[in-house]
Amino acid sequence: MGRTVKFVLIVTLVSGLTSFLLTFLTATGQRSQSDPTFIGLVFGMTAGVAFLLLSGNRRIPLADDATRRAVLAEPAAAGAARLLIVRESKVGMMVGVDVEVDGAVVTQLRSPRFAAVTVSPGRHACVAIAQGRRSAPLAIDAEAGGTVVLRISTGFGGIKLTREDDSPALRTALAKVPMVAPA
Repeated sequence: MGRTVKFVLIVTLVSGLTSFLLTFLTATGQRSQSDPTFIGLVFGMTAGVAFLLLSGNRRIPLADDATRRAVLAEPAAAGAARLLIVRESKVGMMVGVDVEVDGAVVTQLRSPRFAAVTVSPGRHACVAIAQGRRSAPLAIDAEAGGTVVLRISTGFGGIKLTREDDSPALRTALAKVPMVAPA
């Protein structure tokens, strides 16, 4: 069953059930100030929109504390580079943002979360995607043994993916943020 069919079913069921219950509960013989059909439709549309916003999310397990501490304390493995991808946006916190590196989805982040992704040294193209919207591509140069920090920002202006400096203050802040389990 497609997303559109599920959306229509959710809106119809929630609207109908809410309207029926409100009509039943307000059946006192007095004319109500609010129309139960309209209120039911508002509840139905709200439930449908919530479904559409969250239906793209995948279940991504979180890393344990030991893994998070190790990632933040240790350098990347020899001959590899590490991407720390951070999302701490207040807007659209529950919407999963897919992160592509060189055309392949490497993780999905809700907010607040971060991910550590191991990549080969060299140039990589990174993009963040949510609800069919893509950030502008960001080209990064990853050095062997190094770490590149990328920050995802979501807002009314869309999705932005920016590079940020790796610093002890950032790592201290990330020690308190849930980390998605490495793939």
